[in-house]
Amino acid sequence: MRDLTRTHKQAMDAVKVAKQQLLSFLLRHGLKYETGSYCGR
Repeated sequence: MRDLTRTHKQAMDAVKVAKQQLLSFLLRHGLKYETGSYCGR
């Protein structure tokens, strides 16, 4: 069970990093994410 919990946290952290990288990329190119929520909740 611990391994599953650890794996889940690592996956959520990876998603968080990927979203931040996407938002940074869009911002650098003068674009804005306007549709929906980007926070995931």
